[in-house]
Amino acid sequence: IANYLNQNSTLTTLGIDPNSPAYGNYSVVSFIVNAAFEQTLDEARPTYFYVEQLLHRGVNALIYVGANDWICNWIGNLRWVRALEYGDDTFGSTMHEFSGDQEGLDKLREWGGVLEDGGEWEKMGMTARKGGLTFATIDGAGHTAPYDKPMESLELLKRWLDGKEL
Repeated sequence: IANYLNQNSTLTTLGIDPNSPAYGNYSVVSFIVNAAFEQTLDEARPTYFYVEQLLHRGVNALIYVGANDWICNWIGNLRWVRALEYGDDTFGSTMHEFSGDQEGLDKLREWGGVLEDGGEWEKMGMTARKGGLTFATIDGAGHTAPYDKPMESLELLKRWLDGKEL
C-alpha cells in the first residue's frame, strides 16, 4: 500500500503539494510520529463509550473487523461490542422480545453473496445485529480489511449504508 500511496499519480489525485515534505514520503508506521503523539498524551483511547452514546442518540453503528486481524482480533472486538450497555441491558444478552425478531449479538450468522455475474453465493464473514448496531467480520482479511478484501468490504459497506440485511 505504501508503494501505491507514494506514486506520483496517487499523490497528484490526492492533491498533495509536490513541495511538501510529505510528498512521496508515506509509510505505514512512523515511530517518530508515534513518539510525537505520546509526548502530547494524544494516545489511543477506548472508544466504546462514544459508540454507546451514539447508539443512545439513535445513530446506527457498524463495527467490522478482518477475521485474520491479529492486531484487533474479531473475538476481542465482539467481546467489547457485546458488553455495550444500551437501554435496559447489554447488547449481547437479550433479543427483541416485543417484535419476535431473533436478532442479538449472541447470534452470529454467516453473511455473503454473489460478487460476480454468474458467480455462486460465497460466505464473506460472520455478522450479528441488534437495534442500530451491526457487527461483522470479513473472511480472509487482516487489519486493513478494505485493502485485503476490497470487493467484500465494499459489499458490506453498501449493504449497511442501504439498510439491507448482510
